Amino acid sequence: MKTFKNILKLCTLGLLVLGTAFAANADNKGKDRPDYATSLIPDSLSANANQVYRKDDLYFEVRSNKSGRERQEIVVTILNENSSAHFMSVFYDEETKVKDFEARIYDQDGKLIRELDKDEILDFSAVSSGSLYEDDRKMVLNAQHTSYPYTVEFYIERELKGLKFHSYPDWFVYRFDTGFESSSYTLEIPSDLPFYHRMLNMAIEPVIKEEKKNKIYRWEVSNLPPIEAESFAPVFSDRIPILLVSPHLFEVDNYEGSMATWDAYGRFMYELWEGQDELPKEVRAKVAELTAGLTTDREKIEVLYRFMQSQMRYVSVQLGIGGFKPFDADYVWKNKFGDCKALTNFMKGMLREAGIESYPALIKSGNQVYRIFDDFANPSFNHVILYVPKSETWLECTSQTSPVNYLGSGTEGRKVLLIKPEGGQLYETRTLTADDNISSSKVVIKLQEDGAASVKGSIHTSGIFHEPIRSLDNSFSEEELKKYFLNVTSFPSPKIQSISVQASADSPEGVQKFELDVKRYASKAGKRLFLPINLVNSYDFIPEKEENRKFDIHYNYPKFWQDTITIEIPENYMIEGIPDKDLNLKTDYGSYEMHITQVGNRLRYARQFKIERTVLPAEEYDNFRNFLKEVSKAEKMKIVLAKKRT
Repeated sequence: MKTFKNILKLCTLGLLVLGTAFAANADNKGKDRPDYATSLIPDSLSANANQVYRKDDLYFEVRSNKSGRERQEIVVTILNENSSAHFMSVFYDEETKVKDFEARIYDQDGKLIRELDKDEILDFSAVSSGSLYEDDRKMVLNAQHTSYPYTVEFYIERELKGLKFHSYPDWFVYRFDTGFESSSYTLEIPSDLPFYHRMLNMAIEPVIKEEKKNKIYRWEVSNLPPIEAESFAPVFSDRIPILLVSPHLFEVDNYEGSMATWDAYGRFMYELWEGQDELPKEVRAKVAELTAGLTTDREKIEVLYRFMQSQMRYVSVQLGIGGFKPFDADYVWKNKFGDCKALTNFMKGMLREAGIESYPALIKSGNQVYRIFDDFANPSFNHVILYVPKSETWLECTSQTSPVNYLGSGTEGRKVLLIKPEGGQLYETRTLTADDNISSSKVVIKLQEDGAASVKGSIHTSGIFHEPIRSLDNSFSEEELKKYFLNVTSFPSPKIQSISVQASADSPEGVQKFELDVKRYASKAGKRLFLPINLVNSYDFIPEKEENRKFDIHYNYPKFWQDTITIEIPENYMIEGIPDKDLNLKTDYGSYEMHITQVGNRLRYARQFKIERTVLPAEEYDNFRNFLKEVSKAEKMKIVLAKKRT
């Protein structure tokens, strides 16, 4: 993978006199800023950009291992309507206070258009989906203007304590489709308080200044041209410059912790969890009752997991240290709900009662931004699951329907931190392969002379393919299911005669069955019918052409499609043309096979398309894209039917 060594030639280093940039902010209130004129932006920064940051200065002051202050000044020129940089959100809670939040808008010549009023700041609860209550809130300013280009100046100041202080802010040097005139990160910290930092993808060292009992570290870059987002790129921490910063010591609600190592951070987390899994007497009795006569750990895990799923629901209540510390098992039992921590802790307690050891596992669910480094503790986790080491079993305790030992698209194939009595241990969840993620369909289509068709079929799914089926099976009514099908189907305006979905209780599998009438399945032109061969499970995604691909290709979505479609054509029609009866494409990372055979008036289309998880060098991008392009072309193939002469 290419790095930013060439860009480094454009970077400059400097030392900021303490407070200078932020004092200037107060001096410039209500004044025009000719230095903000967009004509001063070099073409190298604005070409292919949606916005250019004239200044992006973050000043983070560590006062102790309990509290600090964060000040940020941003000056960004909005070049077009594709930019969202005119939005600014600031998060706070009971311990973290927003001391100042300002915004001013300037025209393309740097003339002040207006200062945003305090009553334009929208204040929202930042309660996430599924939460009953959280103390997180956010302030939002929308400094949008109607004439492009224009420039927005933001100033933000927060006093930080508690959970929002325990992890120091990182510095994202780059954003995609963005030019930077100047960007800096300044850290002021007591000289006797160690911290850790690591610069990714850019060889830049801080300038260090000592002042009284503090040290001031400053990283600065300038004149960075835009980089474009690329399809199937690595995680952000593998492709853009990021400064990771972690404290040696921190304290939250009288709990002391350290990020010196993952082991140390795990000990802090264990202290928060210790003793929380003590079960009420009646639950201990229930565990004994449910596991009586069971001889294997798998049987015990299965019955206890199903019991928890039947009794509990996911609801989040997170206040203060409760963002990290789970509610105890007694609370969960009485209320019959909990967040990921509380439900994982409850399940852990039941397994312990049954004599089975398990560990909570901190994980980043969803899209990954950071790579987890073995030798640098920088927690970016947002979820907790449970790991049973003896049987290599993973449990998603927030789901009321998932089978035992299934981790899906949001949590498979990534590093986790196991919370163990002796400290934290990095581990990895199981990585799904194409053979885990299968979609297999069997469909019979009866075509009419006018192009209409009746369609009857079933699609059996596993792995990530089955996840929508499980969700639909457990939460959608029949009418909602029909609406969903109409929104996602490739069939043109089908009339649904019947439709059903069913997910397996014991394995990551599901099946969808349907019967349809499709009025215009084939298009008619004179005596001919143009018949699309695959509207059932077709693949049509072709990534954008990229002339100067910079990053390696990371394809993280292994899948295997297997389809058999039988089409009964009208008796008085014959096949006039088939583009390809047989097609076989093979690469190191994927394969595509398609065969069409005819017996009487029946066409049989059989297709297998497999694409594996893979990492390819950037120079292979065109070949990778061409493979997907050929697959998409084959999927769009049409057979020409002509009316027989009489």
